[in-house]
Amino acid sequence: MSLEGKSKSYWVRYYMVELVKDKGKVTTQEIKEYVWDKMGKERVTSGIMSSAIRDALIEEPRLVNYERGKYMWTEDKSTLKLYIKRLLEGVRKNATKKINEINLMDIDGDEVDEVFEDVKDAREAIKRVSEIEESIDSLLKADNK
Repeated sequence: MSLEGKSKSYWVRYYMVELVKDKGKVTTQEIKEYVWDKMGKERVTSGIMSSAIRDALIEEPRLVNYERGKYMWTEDKSTLKLYIKRLLEGVRKNATKKINEINLMDIDGDEVDEVFEDVKDAREAIKRVSEIEESIDSLLKADNK
């Protein structure tokens, strides 16, 4: 297959998806070796490789980063829903942690209203994330029936 006309990043994503579809589960190292075998190691820098892997995960919802440095292909809607739920849990936990780290003694009098609005917005976001998590739970229960 000719590499002409498309970006290096495009081809890294293409070969990554090809490999993951073929093998089911792969590691970052396996992806690198496969891509370098197809394109040549000198043609693909670490930066291009990292960016393309990240972009592939964003562009292709069936490609799942199920553990650090490990990827899998799934057709299972439940797996995707669980993955999304896990991401949302992380967002909720991080937002809650940030709110809990606020020390009122460190806030200047002029900043109180601004901090209050930020906390209020963060709490609203946490509430919405929780509602989405509940919706995913309902979908998962329906999938398991």
